Amino acid sequence: MFESRNHDKIGTNGYGPVKQNWTDNLGYWMSMPKIMTFAREVAANGGKRIVKQEVIDAVAGWGLTDDNSNILIPVIYRNNNDKIDLLCRDITTDLSHAVKKHCISWGKAHNIASQQLSQVIFYHEVMWDLLDILESKGIISMPAILKGEEVGKEHFGDICFIVLDSAAE
Repeated sequence: MFESRNHDKIGTNGYGPVKQNWTDNLGYWMSMPKIMTFAREVAANGGKRIVKQEVIDAVAGWGLTDDNSNILIPVIYRNNNDKIDLLCRDITTDLSHAVKKHCISWGKAHNIASQQLSQVIFYHEVMWDLLDILESKGIISMPAILKGEEVGKEHFGDICFIVLDSAAE
């Protein structure tokens, strides 16, 4: 609906519990078979240390595990009611309520067919402004690997995280 943003396209791909951020400038991509092997192992062992040698070999040097096969990237346990889980839930609940409230009139003003569609369209516009605000305040920063800088594949882990659902256990 609005002009394109001045920065790169940014997104997140999910491979089971493993999530990977990307931009058009990302220079280091782990192959799909390797990341899927890692994701299956993470799901099977609940985010604990990697023990299967073929998985260890597949992800060696990519910044996902250390020399002892401990996972280096953040592991978020959803629905376990720890401080991180509660904070994330509060943020997403407040943001969701604000988007839904705003879209009651916004969707009508833009002749969008349904409230749900207006919420998706509106959030996909405003999320870039939210990221820009957070970055300008120094709350977040874009990792060099996402900017296309030559930092090496060992920084691939800088753009990955794991989400495991505690309620499913």
